[in-house]
Amino acid sequence: MTLSQAGKTVFVATLDLLSMVRGRAIPESAFRDASNDGVGWVPANHVLCIDGDIRENPFGSCEDLRLVPDADTAVTIGAGTEHPTRLVLSSIRNMDGSPWEACPRAWLEATLEKLAETHGLSMVIGTEHEFYLLPDERATQPFSLTAFRGQQQVLDEILSELEVSNCEPETILPEYGRAQYELTCRPAPALRALDRAICVREIVRDTARRFGLTAVFSPTASHSAIGNGFHVHMSLQDKEGRNVTGDPADIAGLSDQARAFLSGLVRHGRALTAFASPSPVSYNRLVPHRWSSSYTTVGYRDRECMLRICPVYDSDPMRAVRRAHFEYRVPDATCNPYLLVAAMLTAGSEGLATPEDLSLSEGLDPEALSSGELMARGIARLPQSLDGALTALGTDQVLSAAVPPLLLQCYLIVKRDQAAKAVGQSAEDLIRYYERIY
Repeated sequence: MTLSQAGKTVFVATLDLLSMVRGRAIPESAFRDASNDGVGWVPANHVLCIDGDIRENPFGSCEDLRLVPDADTAVTIGAGTEHPTRLVLSSIRNMDGSPWEACPRAWLEATLEKLAETHGLSMVIGTEHEFYLLPDERATQPFSLTAFRGQQQVLDEILSELEVSNCEPETILPEYGRAQYELTCRPAPALRALDRAICVREIVRDTARRFGLTAVFSPTASHSAIGNGFHVHMSLQDKEGRNVTGDPADIAGLSDQARAFLSGLVRHGRALTAFASPSPVSYNRLVPHRWSSSYTTVGYRDRECMLRICPVYDSDPMRAVRRAHFEYRVPDATCNPYLLVAAMLTAGSEGLATPEDLSLSEGLDPEALSSGELMARGIARLPQSLDGALTALGTDQVLSAAVPPLLLQCYLIVKRDQAAKAVGQSAEDLIRYYERIY
């Protein structure tokens, strides 16, 4: 579909450090020039806080940037409506066209290039989005046909809109939580997959609105103890595009490269939480025995592990190897996916360079182990608050040094503001506040 077929408005956007899609709308007739030159942007927008205010501004009022759109990211919001909008994601660039230091998408691109140059590897990603449809009085039993049929009209429309925009939806289903749904998309090269994940959320939100519903991607919601995750499925590929994640001879089906990469994620697991679960309400979800993550564990098929080695069923073992992948279960939709995956690639790359033994924890309950037993197994408790996660990031010299300094400065401004605003608020008030925003 060309831009002219989609409607008269193009929204040239970036994803900020709160995972908010922000940008400028332009007429379709101006898009050709915008593709080359971008549209104007203000650096101070990068430190917009959760309430929409700017608390601390390292830029002042004098600097300027450009949002340079990537036409390959274009999707249509409201494709079947009278007033569709074409959403196109951008990288943030300096006025001379060079990547801006604080742009998360630019950092991801640079990190992917480094992975290819240093290790000869690329990453393929598939995503799972969990969300609530509220109010959904017809939701009944989880995973049931009845629950699916209760909202089939809106779910069908979501799938249709995603297919029109080439977002490659795979499955949609009623999840475990009341009025909760899960949407998965097919694997794609890392940057493409994350661009698509951002667009998927906006299409779901817009479609739900047209049916009188609100799609809520917040990590926790007031009506349910079950949280929403944004699970990231990953596989490593070599220069020839072959999946090098699996090895049928290994007890967990992992290659030596995958084991090394995962060891890096475990080593930096606590600090990674600052990027994966970056809101105060994220930590209502990261608790034991809620089918979420709470320790730096790795397990085959275990959905309470930080990293799950996903089973692949195929009568041909070599076909199964080509589909091998693992899942990072900590993230939620308040994260910036570009920033998250760039940090994960940094951690995984250090594991590739200096691998450590990878201890598997399938079926293990870390809550039943003493601190000495946890230490002996190399298992650590994930941070239990945003403050704790930011502290873990600050003490992780590898990750904190890898983030471009201006990007890290902006991120800490926004996140410390969120943590400060949560002080003194009840859990219920915080949950309702974030439910309205996400």
